[in-house]
Amino acid sequence: DPPRVDISSVNVSLSEHENLTISCDIFSEALLQRTQIVFNGTLQSYVVDIKLEPSLDGYYTFNKTIRNISEKDSGVYTCVAVNRAGYTNDSTNIIIQLEPIAQILGPHAITKRAHSDVQFVCHVENALQVLWSHNNDTVKKYDINGSYNAVLDVKNVTDDGIWTCVALRDSYSGSDSIALTVLVKPEVTIEGSKNITILNGTTFQLSCTVMAKPAPRIVWHMETERFLPNVVTNPESKVYKSVLTLDSRKEPVNGTYFCFGENSEGINQDSVTIEVRRQMTLINGFTDTSVEMYSQINFTCDIDAYPPSHITWYHNNTRINTNDRISISDDNTIVSIRRVDFVDLGRYVCEADNGFENMSVFGNLAVHGLAKPLISKEPSEIVTQQSKMATIKCRLARGNPEPRITWQYKDDNSDFSSLPDGVSVTDNKFLIISEVQKYHAGKYRCTAENIIGSDLYHVDLIVQYPPEFNVSQENHLEGPIEVRSGNAVQLSCNVSGVPPPIVTWTKDELPVTYSSHVYLNNDSALVLANATAYDSGAFRCNASSALGFVTKDFNIIVYMPPEIAGAETAVRAREGELVWLRCAARGAPPPAVR
Repeated sequence: DPPRVDISSVNVSLSEHENLTISCDIFSEALLQRTQIVFNGTLQSYVVDIKLEPSLDGYYTFNKTIRNISEKDSGVYTCVAVNRAGYTNDSTNIIIQLEPIAQILGPHAITKRAHSDVQFVCHVENALQVLWSHNNDTVKKYDINGSYNAVLDVKNVTDDGIWTCVALRDSYSGSDSIALTVLVKPEVTIEGSKNITILNGTTFQLSCTVMAKPAPRIVWHMETERFLPNVVTNPESKVYKSVLTLDSRKEPVNGTYFCFGENSEGINQDSVTIEVRRQMTLINGFTDTSVEMYSQINFTCDIDAYPPSHITWYHNNTRINTNDRISISDDNTIVSIRRVDFVDLGRYVCEADNGFENMSVFGNLAVHGLAKPLISKEPSEIVTQQSKMATIKCRLARGNPEPRITWQYKDDNSDFSSLPDGVSVTDNKFLIISEVQKYHAGKYRCTAENIIGSDLYHVDLIVQYPPEFNVSQENHLEGPIEVRSGNAVQLSCNVSGVPPPIVTWTKDELPVTYSSHVYLNNDSALVLANATAYDSGAFRCNASSALGFVTKDFNIIVYMPPEIAGAETAVRAREGELVWLRCAARGAPPPAVR
């Protein structure tokens, strides 16, 4: 029979630079006449003759290994065996996958100005993906198939760096890079405010930051062309810092300072204005002042400072406004009062502020001859009678300016408040009560007050009125009061008056005889603690004072239920005799016996 032939690695794909081994397995009962490996590729073809020793069992194996394969090794490999019975072969198609290739077109080092745009083009072969990166950070990634021209547009470039194009296929990659250098026209910034004020006799440093590439030339000068010495450092890439030291102790430093930065890409500048200030010094001020009433006074507040200070005037914590009596100089340093009055007295303050420091000057304005109010404190008590007229006076012993007089009133159950009805105040601040009533009684307070101080005067108004019952009664005789013998009864007069009335009691027009069961309590009420028939009668309460009297009558009836004395022993009598039977009954009023 013809030989049987088997080839390994049937129709496989390999990557470039791998090793390829072609194995042929042959079985032939007859002696082999020829064994070969035949290769037909796209770039080359060849035949390899294999010399084999005869095998007793008829099995043969031979290999061909190709190391570091490349595109030329891609094609059809055939194992051929021939014996006297015939010809047999077996084939495999080997595909060599080439490694991805990435090539950036054009120069591989370019220079651009900051904030300009740039475009990169990368030709890619044998890849499934393309990746763009900047300084190892992925910027863009997308899928492709085979060959491709990958374009990357970068807008507004600001930083140097390496831009890399990577061609990817599975675990294989190829890359190419381009170095981008960004040139920066100087950007100059003087740190801090553009208007700076420093204290005279001190030093001050100005810092100027310049961002540029290539390294700039940095110069300082004032309005003149004189260049000023400075110290330049390079704390980080493309950043340069220049420090200019000003010493106001050695020379005047007022003026405008310019910082220039210049390189091949251009020139730029920034400026700052320096002013030197003087500490505030009081040249001419004022203190506490006392003048005559209605005279003229000037308050001066002259302060030396640079920048000039803004002055504000206050009187008793209120900003001063000019009027027909008060004027302020154009430079705010003098306040003039043409005619001093009471309203002008008090505390004056001059406040100066120039934005860096402030100063206050103050003093009090007083006038001669002023006096705190003093009220005569007599009398402390006024007694009047109801329905009469009363006058309460508040006599000033002194006070300049003339004090303001006010009156207030309080009774025993309230605090001081407004005056009660029926009380009027005269022009000379006296109180007039044309018809005094009981509710006018109480404490009156006179307050005298001026800008120097105040004084108080208290006076008690006592309103006298005749005795009167606290409960209105049409007549002062109540109906009979019945009380059972042995019970208690209380007779109340309930009367008031000023001065307090004296209460006396009579029974049947005779003074009451007081005892342990007939007595007066604390309210002058008459108490019959254990009433008896003897207590029945007409009682009268008499309340009297120097202003009059009132009476109230009570009719007391003490009753006792009828009682019959115990029965006598048996009475013996002859038939036909007259017999008297006695019924000993008692009670109040006397009971009827039947």
